[in-house]
Formats: sequence, C-alpha cells, structure tokens
Amino acid sequence: MPGGNRYPLNGIPLSRAELRKVVGKGHVYEFLNHFARDTVRFWDDFLVDTLNTDFYAAAAGGDATTWAHLAGTVNGVVKGITGDTGATSGLQLYTPAFYKGDYNIGCIVRFQVSSIASLRLEIGFADVLPSVNTTVVNSLSTPTFGSGPGDPGDAAVYVYDKTSTTVTTGLYTLGSGGIGAAKKAVTATTSPLYGEPAANTYQTWRVEVVGNLATAWVDGILVAQNTASAVEGGTAMSFVISAKANADSSSHNILLDYVEVWHDRA
Repeated sequence: MPGGNRYPLNGIPLSRAELRKVVGKGHVYEFLNHFARDTVRFWDDFLVDTLNTDFYAAAAGGDATTWAHLAGTVNGVVKGITGDTGATSGLQLYTPAFYKGDYNIGCIVRFQVSSIASLRLEIGFADVLPSVNTTVVNSLSTPTFGSGPGDPGDAAVYVYDKTSTTVTTGLYTLGSGGIGAAKKAVTATTSPLYGEPAANTYQTWRVEVVGNLATAWVDGILVAQNTASAVEGGTAMSFVISAKANADSSSHNILLDYVEVWHDRA
C-alpha cells in the first residue's frame, strides 16, 4: 500500500488528526485531506500552444479533428471536434496505463461541449481502450465494455449519452478476476447539475477509484458510487477522455479547460 504523508498525522496543531477534530469526518475534511495526502499529481491548464504528448496520447478517427490548443483563450483551452460520421469518427485523449485503485486514483476534467444532441462523452479510467471510433462502454442498458479490437478488463468511467429520444448518465464500472461483472451506478438526469451538460457551459466531472470502489461527482456534487467491489485495485489503468457523435451530421466541439490526475505516492 502507498506510504508517506505531506503533513504530520498527529501531534501538532496542523496535523491531520487535529484537522479531523476541528471539522469532523465530513466533506470539508475530505476536501482538505485530499491536498494533505502525498500524491503524484499531474495538472494541465493547457497554457502552452502545444499538447503535452509526453504525457498524453491523442487520437482522432474518421472526420474528427484531434485535440489542439485553442488560441486566444484566457484560461488555456484545447479543442477537439468529434466529426459527424457516427460510425467511423471519434476522439480520445489518454495517458499510459499506470493508475491503480490501490493507490487511490482520481481525475478531474473541466469541459464544455457545443451541442449535447447525439453525443457520447466518457471520462475516467480503463486498462484497455477500444478503437477511437467506438466507446469504452459498449452497452449502456445492460452494461458491457468495449467492442474491439481492445476490450477493457477493468474500468470506471462516468458517461453521458444522448440519442434522439433518450438521455443516459451513470458511473459504469468493470472488475476483473473475482471483483465483479460490469455494473452501473445510476444518476438523476433532471438537471444539468446531475450529469446532463448544457451546451457551451463549463461543467466539471470527477471520478475516483479508492481500492476497489468507484465514485463520481458532477460540479462538486456526489452523483454516483459503486459501494460494492467495482474495479480490481491492482490493475493498471489509463486515464481517458472519449467523445463521439451518436449520429451522422451531428459534430461537436469539445473544449477542455483543465485536467488533473493523481495517485498516492508509493
């Protein structure tokens, strides 16, 4: 298990034990404790004019346009375009597979989309990624993962999917070995706050895998959690953002404002 702490555990006024005494074991403690943990953390605010390909790999299929720095933005933004040929187009941005739930991994992505019509968006972790023109989660109603040529064995991704008639959001997980079959933690879809983006409006998704358990937040609100074993914590996974159109003639501009990914220091 990971070791080392950025701040003392106890014994001084600024220790984590004293923090818990003051604020209790609640959301404020968890927030502050996140920054007190000794983590290996990657933060990208996309302030430079080229994507950091030492850390990411970017992929675009069909008539999609791959991720690139968007000039003239105040925050620093990269933009990808899904393309409008649903069967062959898509975008992925992903890291090498070295994030393990046993090291308490997590990611945060702040993004906006130009349109939510006929859109599939997935953010989280997976050990194997399928082709760029397909999706990490293959079937949403009865969850299955991947449709070749690579199928995940372990994954935890938060998904937004809109077709002409149906909106689906949820935290989808898959565990290898004896951990468990593919499953979904359901989220409400009645408000943009709980999973459905609004066009041209920034939203923040957060996914964490702690041991074998997975949790998702939207704009800081806890929206889904698989409280039973969901992911094999010992499996190395990639952080991934995947986006594609669900129908022809339905291209989407995806803007990424920042990305943060972390795990506990070994």
